[in-house]
Amino acid sequence: VLFQPPQWTYLSLQRAKTAPLHLDIAWEDVPPKMHDDAIKAALQHTHHARILRLQLPPTSLLKHMRAIVTQRAPLLEDLIFECSKSRNNRAYRIPDEILKGDSPNLRRLLIRRCSFTWRSHLFRPTLTHLSLTLVPKDSLPSMSDFLSLLGSLPNIVNLTFDESLPEVPTDSSPLDRLDGHLPTISPNKLEKLQIVSYTLDVANLLQHLRVPAMCATRIKAYHRSDGDIIPTILAASKMLLSLCESRKHITPRQMHVQDIEDYSGTPHETIEWNFTDFPVDADTPPTSELIFYLSWPRSTPMGTTDTGGVFSRVTQAFPVETLTSLFVSSKFTVHADDW
Repeated sequence: VLFQPPQWTYLSLQRAKTAPLHLDIAWEDVPPKMHDDAIKAALQHTHHARILRLQLPPTSLLKHMRAIVTQRAPLLEDLIFECSKSRNNRAYRIPDEILKGDSPNLRRLLIRRCSFTWRSHLFRPTLTHLSLTLVPKDSLPSMSDFLSLLGSLPNIVNLTFDESLPEVPTDSSPLDRLDGHLPTISPNKLEKLQIVSYTLDVANLLQHLRVPAMCATRIKAYHRSDGDIIPTILAASKMLLSLCESRKHITPRQMHVQDIEDYSGTPHETIEWNFTDFPVDADTPPTSELIFYLSWPRSTPMGTTDTGGVFSRVTQAFPVETLTSLFVSSKFTVHADDW
C-alpha cells in the first residue's frame, strides 16, 4: 500500500480488495493530516494485512495503535512496532491488549524503542524471529521474566537483543551465577543470535542460555563507562573461554584491534574475534560463525584505562595458533610483553 502521495493509499486499498496487504507506515515526525487520515484508513484493513510496520513518534503511535487494539489479523506474519526518537526521548508503551483479536500466523516480531509487558501475548509459540531493540531502561526485564519469554518460544530460529537484556549490578562479580535458582534455556532450533549489551549483562545471560553449537552468533559487548574495567575483563575472558569450549568444531581465524568513537565522540578501543568454520569446498558457505566484539572507553571517571593490559588479559582466552588474519589500527601502545 502506497502512502506517498496520500491519495494513492485509498486507490491501493480499493484495488487490493481482500488480497494480503503490506502496510509499511513509517514517519520520523508527526504525519500531516492528509497522511494521518490515509494511515487511519489503511489500518482499518489490518484484518487482511500480511506485513504491518508502524514507525511513528509517540503521540501518533498511541493514536493509531488504539485503532488496532481489538482487531483480528489472521493473515499477519510480520509485525514491527517502532517508536521514532522523540525530542524528549519519550518512549511509547504498547497496549497489553494489542491485536488480541486473533493473529495465529505471526512469525516475525520486531519491537524498537517501545515499552511492553514481558509476558505479552505477542510473544507466542509461533514466532520464528524476534528482535527487541533499545528497550527503555525502566522497562528492562528481570532475568526470570526474560528466561520465561525465551522458554515460551519453541520455534525460534533468529534472536536479536540490542540493549534489552536484564541489567546486572555494576559491583557484581562476573564469576558468580547471579540467578542460580533459574533454569537454563536451550533453544534447539536457534540458527542466528545477535546480542548488543554491557559485558556483565551478556555474561550473566550466557550462564542461562545454551546456544546451539551450529548457531551463527554475534556478540557486541561494551564496558560501562562508570564502572571498574576489571569485571569487564574477567567477564569477557570467561565468555571467550566458554564460547570456545562450546565451539570446538570451529577455530579462530581473524582478530581486529582498532579505535573508534561512539555517537557522543568518546574514544573507544575495540577488539573483534572472528571464528568461522570454513568448509573444505570453497563454494560452500560457512556452516557456523562466531563473532565476539569487546569495546571499552580509553578513559573513565576512575582514570585512564590500561588498554594494553586489557588487550593482553582478554586475548589470553583466545587460542591464537590457528589465527590467519590480524588487523591492528589503533593509537594505543601494545608492549612486547602484552603481545
